Amino acid sequence: MTSDIAHPDSSPIDVFEEASREVSDMIAARFQVRSRGRPKIRKEEAERREARRVRFGAKLRRMRERMGLTLAEAAARAGISSPRKLSQYETTCYPPGWVIRAIAPVYGVGETYLAELVLKHNDPDLYQALMSKEDNAGEGSEE
Repeated sequence: MTSDIAHPDSSPIDVFEEASREVSDMIAARFQVRSRGRPKIRKEEAERREARRVRFGAKLRRMRERMGLTLAEAAARAGISSPRKLSQYETTCYPPGWVIRAIAPVYGVGETYLAELVLKHNDPDLYQALMSKEDNAGEGSEE
């Protein structure tokens, strides 16, 4: 006895292969496999993120230039090992907390101001949520 059954419209169908296909489709629908790595973001969101990063870098550069400092001078005063690393914060990435604390006095601004500026550009939704909480924090205590 074979597992092939003649199908009226076409060639014989392997019943076991057909059942296997149905089960795998059911499993794939029920247990979806997520891709590894960074989640994909929409092109528009990627462009908005890039524009925010560029605006942040330009502000950081203006702060340094307002103090009359070159990248090398600013890096030396802040204790950053390389002017190239400081340049990256003006062009390609956001500075970590220790860099914010190091460059704020060199750039003539407060640490909190600079940290808020980083957060505002890097994650505007989180920044807005934090600012809303801060604004509303005193509302319940005024009674």
